[in-house]
Amino acid sequence: MEDRKIQPIKIGILGGGQLARMLLLKSHEMGLNVFVLSSNKTDPAAQVTSQWIQGNPFEYSDLKSFFKTVDLVTFESEFVDADLISKASQDLNVKFSPSLDILKVLQNRKTQKACFKKYGLDTAPFMELDISLSFEAICKNLNSGSFVIKKCFGGYDGYGTWVIRNDSQWDKFLKSDYDKNTEYLAEAFIRFKRELAMTFARSSGGDIVHFPMVESHQENSRCLWVKGPLSHKKIPGFVKSVTSMLNRMDYVGDIAFELFENPSEQFIVNEIAPRVHNSTHYSLNGFNIDQFSLHLKAICGDKLNSPKTGWGGFAMYNLLGTGDSSLALDTQLDVQLHWYGKSKNNLGRKMGHINTQGINPEAALERLKKARKEIKL
Repeated sequence: MEDRKIQPIKIGILGGGQLARMLLLKSHEMGLNVFVLSSNKTDPAAQVTSQWIQGNPFEYSDLKSFFKTVDLVTFESEFVDADLISKASQDLNVKFSPSLDILKVLQNRKTQKACFKKYGLDTAPFMELDISLSFEAICKNLNSGSFVIKKCFGGYDGYGTWVIRNDSQWDKFLKSDYDKNTEYLAEAFIRFKRELAMTFARSSGGDIVHFPMVESHQENSRCLWVKGPLSHKKIPGFVKSVTSMLNRMDYVGDIAFELFENPSEQFIVNEIAPRVHNSTHYSLNGFNIDQFSLHLKAICGDKLNSPKTGWGGFAMYNLLGTGDSSLALDTQLDVQLHWYGKSKNNLGRKMGHINTQGINPEAALERLKKARKEIKL
């Protein structure tokens, strides 16, 4: 995009975690002028830029000041206060990718699920949680033997999610976990063969590209590993449906889809993340472009070319914290290490990840499993 090269825009990222860190690292390679707003100078993103601005992304005055500094804002997490951001940016010449209107739809599970239905994407039957109903009544409404309760806003990595399989679990939720000030969704429990993921990118100019579909494996509700590419007869139809959805929404930026494949080989969309995503960290190695560079190109309006790899398979393995005070990272490992610079090795915390490539997905994943044994967390 020639205008951007003549007069570089100032891009702002809200949030300072590992996703913002990797966006910043790629922005350096691309020669982009990027600022980040986060609370602490020890945040992963703050460690890799001189254009860190200290502030709280949930404080009006900090947002207002940040928006006066930048021209275009993107998000590390969808769980922001869109109304506060809209108020803080009023009368300022700042744009957002994705737009605040789209963000408000996709950050809430209820409106997100309604969006799936609107654009013809299969998803689990769902309803607003009604605590006056019995366990059996909710199951009947959802045509399922059990159901999942999810917070409509803010849930991730298993937080804000409860699987309800019987009356006693329903009673326990009502007595111990239910908050009358929180909005919840109930959806049918899906018995799946495997979990899948796929990331797309759409530019402000209308280009749409996507990474391969991958299989992901969760441990304690957190992604442990990803492998791909996945071949499946239903992928072309899914790509066509998502392409139509993104065009009709006028979505801009990266967007990740998390799916279940049920025993009938049907794709069931579980949720959407309107941002760069953990399931696509493999793209940092072995591809002609990674998800972070693609997102930055998309929001800047540059032409997008389809991601390509010369490998038969690739994999990513998350390095999750164990709570141990000691760390031992072997930099001689024959895989690609990406470390996030976090100081606390909390149990289950995403501390980094490792990537590799191979003749097929299984070979790549096996190589990472062996390498993981050499890393002490």
